[in-house]
Amino acid sequence: MVSATKPISTYLLLLLSFSFIPSNSTDPTPSPWPLQFHSILFMNYSKGSLQMIDLWYDWPNGRNFNIIQNQLGKLLYDLEWNNGTSFFYTLDSNKECRSAQLEVGILRPNWLDGANYLGQKYVDGFLCNVWEKVDFVCKGSLQIIDLWYDWPNGRNFNIIQNQLGKLLYDLEWNNGTSFFYTLDSNKECRSAQLEVGILRPNWLDGANYLGQKYVDGFLCNVWEKVDFIWYYEDVLTKRPVHWVFYTGRAAHVMTFEVGAVLEDAKWQAPVYCFEKSGDQKNTELGSVVAGGSQENLVAGVLRGSMGL
Repeated sequence: MVSATKPISTYLLLLLSFSFIPSNSTDPTPSPWPLQFHSILFMNYSKGSLQMIDLWYDWPNGRNFNIIQNQLGKLLYDLEWNNGTSFFYTLDSNKECRSAQLEVGILRPNWLDGANYLGQKYVDGFLCNVWEKVDFVCKGSLQIIDLWYDWPNGRNFNIIQNQLGKLLYDLEWNNGTSFFYTLDSNKECRSAQLEVGILRPNWLDGANYLGQKYVDGFLCNVWEKVDFIWYYEDVLTKRPVHWVFYTGRAAHVMTFEVGAVLEDAKWQAPVYCFEKSGDQKNTELGSVVAGGSQENLVAGVLRGSMGL
């Protein structure tokens, strides 16, 4: 792992592996969740593990409960409250329990507001409308990301080249402020105030060690974190080589420069990000947050299925 005091620069190649059939009709909007509901979920994770989740969602009382049966494994309980408090426990003779204080509560009923409509697709025999929210759904595209991580200065910068597409900039600060912009003549920009900052250097603490595996020609130690990410680290150099999110998004690390620091002038968002103009162009930036900190902001039922 990288030292907690050293910034890093790295190049990532992101491989996204799903596709959807676009619709020619007027885009529909997703229905808000009912304020209270019960659902049985069958979860099939990218690494082949299976879970049955008995979900109880209760927005009026600010709580969410996931009763999780792992395949041929123990029965787990994930009790979440809207103040960010969560308890993960068993009710067997082992009396296992851990708690966590998270920076976000459960999902709001309207959490899909602003989602991008992708079209229609048959799933499990049902014709479905499909939306993606901040690129949690992968769509078969490629990106090269020039990543500058700078924990001492509380900032993270992703310079994103989409395949045969535009160059995008994703500038994130530890106070939750993010800017997504281009530096071309279109001067596109949008900002967001997120409830969490950048990843901590020790974000993999508590990850489950899975053993060793060859990836991209490197012998790697492999960890998984709450069924959300699988992380591959070179046995010899301790450099990250590869990671895979539960969505199927895969990153291959091409360079990793410990101690590299991007000059301060590059961290300044352009002036048009601070202008409130009616004709400001920002419609194409909705998916710029492609695998950065957004992939760590899932809450509520999604968080429950991942055990954060």
